[in-house]
Amino acid sequence: MTHPTTTDWRDAIDTFYHRGPGGDAALAAAHPDLVQALHDLAPGQTLMVAGVPVTRQEPSQDDRWPDRDRWDVDGFANNASPWVVVQSIQSMRRHSNSRGRRWLTRLRGPRDEHGYTAVELLAMTTVLVGMITVVVGGGRIVDSNSQVDDAAYAAARAASLETSFEAAQIAGRDAAKDSLADRGKACTQLTVSFAGTDFRTSGQVTARVTCHANLSDVVGFGLPGAKSFTATAVVPIEQYRRLP
Repeated sequence: MTHPTTTDWRDAIDTFYHRGPGGDAALAAAHPDLVQALHDLAPGQTLMVAGVPVTRQEPSQDDRWPDRDRWDVDGFANNASPWVVVQSIQSMRRHSNSRGRRWLTRLRGPRDEHGYTAVELLAMTTVLVGMITVVVGGGRIVDSNSQVDDAAYAAARAASLETSFEAAQIAGRDAAKDSLADRGKACTQLTVSFAGTDFRTSGQVTARVTCHANLSDVVGFGLPGAKSFTATAVVPIEQYRRLP
């Protein structure tokens, strides 16, 4: 016998309702084709009912119920009548729908943000430390440029007050070093040159100061570990000064 495979008796499973005794008779009256299809199954043969495999089992070997009909519903055996088979399938579908709804509720419900605070705090701390490093590093660079400018002027001014070029060079280097030390600036290498100086009455002193500074304490976020700062200052020698 050929049974319908397009509808698969889903309407029967979804709409049939009966409680109390007489369930098999009520099912046979409402859906005789489904009842007949279950009884027509040969032992070991499977029928899909509402997407659930129903397999006819071998006849019972129990002497109390010889040749009793039994069906296996998706692994659940010993369903003794078509009405019990329908109840089993309905129960499976309700359980499956309920589980799906619970899963959707979990997805749509408020998330458990336990532990997110620590992650956010870590991210904010990293960003804050980066911003502080950039600000401090930028301030150090600006301040270092200003200090080297002052040192160059101090060197040129001290040199312009000496009476010889040799003495002017010594005085200028000492003045640059003292100026940086007074400002708390430590140079890993300090260079003071007087190239371009015209050491004579009404001449001028040109001092060029280069300070190689260590910035390793603020390295990171694009800042260098060391940087050279250079400044040049020009100071005129007094017009009426007598030089040797």
